Amino acid sequence: MTTVVGSFYEKPAKVGTACRSLRVLVSLNKISKNKMAEYNRSLRGSTSNSNSKADHTAQPLDKYKCGSCGKTVKDTDKSLECEICLFWHHIKCEDVSEDTYKWLEKTSNAGGIHWYCKKCNNSVAKMISSIACLERRQNETDEKLDRLDAKVVDIGKSVANNAEALGKMGGGLERITDKIGEAQKEIYDRDRRKCNIVIFGVDESSSSDGQTRKEADTVFMHKLARKLDTDTEKVKQVVRLGKRVEPKTGDDGTEFVSRPRPVRVTLDDVQSKQGLMKNLNRLAGPEDEFSKISVSNDMTQMERLHNNEKLKEAKDQNEKNMEKNYKFVVKGPSWDKKVVKVRLEPK
Repeated sequence: MTTVVGSFYEKPAKVGTACRSLRVLVSLNKISKNKMAEYNRSLRGSTSNSNSKADHTAQPLDKYKCGSCGKTVKDTDKSLECEICLFWHHIKCEDVSEDTYKWLEKTSNAGGIHWYCKKCNNSVAKMISSIACLERRQNETDEKLDRLDAKVVDIGKSVANNAEALGKMGGGLERITDKIGEAQKEIYDRDRRKCNIVIFGVDESSSSDGQTRKEADTVFMHKLARKLDTDTEKVKQVVRLGKRVEPKTGDDGTEFVSRPRPVRVTLDDVQSKQGLMKNLNRLAGPEDEFSKISVSNDMTQMERLHNNEKLKEAKDQNEKNMEKNYKFVVKGPSWDKKVVKVRLEPK
């Protein structure tokens, strides 16, 4: 296919690309012609076939003006119609030689021959360049999509293999999820109890009035706080744990609670709790109202189970222990209890 542009014609170096580009241009030309035809009809009365010289059988060309010089294109003038702007141009105005004009005249009906004026030629050249650029980008995109398709296939195979492996685990993932849920619950529970202590062995009031019993426990806790050098204002809440046991009546007629419930005390902050626990050694001494009590951290269910295991371990080791000046005890924070060997003070 030969393309004539402006005042010269040439064969494309790369036929494939040029053909694709020109097919697009032909489509654009058809659209341009359809849109421009009505406008040019209003200016010139009618249009003639492209890539041909003046048509003496159509409307007289003295009604048309040259798209280059603006002068009338007469019936006797040698002229060419641009396929883009659809204006006729004198061949002299477009620097088209007589030989080229004659060649175009002979091949006007051969098909595949295109002629553009100088002005439109610049636009066509840019358009061809843009189309070639778009084609290159399209090819690059196609290559990337091919690579992505290959990766998707590989990922699909990997997912299938992993699914098969998980199926063989027999619910292993569900067990892991359950463990994570239990760990999160334990962390929350520990944080909720971090300012609490639990006191065992505190005598419980036999009063039937709940408020009276609560006031008695609060008074006791304030006395204990002062003994352990803790500000009573830091004591925020005092609560008995568990269901109340009905009091019994002694031989002297007085009522008493045979199994007093543990007391949970909430302090204002962790520092106050740590200070109180640090001074627990002050409770060791002559018998008084504090001699029978014991103080512990407010442990979670998991911590209590762990503590009981360590207490049993210490008891078993003490039963086997042959050294009378040593014993095994449980020490450490509630979340990390350990059995340790300690020396007994000589009596």
